[in-house]
Amino acid sequence: LASEWSKKNEIKPTEVTVGSHKKVIWKCRLGHEWTASVKSRSINGSGCPYCSHNKVLVGFNDLATVVPKVADEWSEKNEKKPTDRKRFIDYLKKEIEVVNG
Repeated sequence: LASEWSKKNEIKPTEVTVGSHKKVIWKCRLGHEWTASVKSRSINGSGCPYCSHNKVLVGFNDLATVVPKVADEWSEKNEKKPTDRKRFIDYLKKEIEVVNG
């Protein structure tokens, strides 16, 4: 985890315990940055919310970027945009169900 510790943090990884609730900045191998507690990373095993598709990052994992054909068919009548995380996750789940039968 020390390799994902952002240089933007004012403290060093040697200054916190693995169970610390202190929120710090992390940087994944693809360069995405986010804030999470040390405990959530070290004990709970959480990772980059963008790479895991738990948060949308326009230009990386949004529906319009990943599946532009579907995004092109998105109706303006929908409350949410095709970059909404839940819609993207639902779309992926449906696609996986179709492929896996």
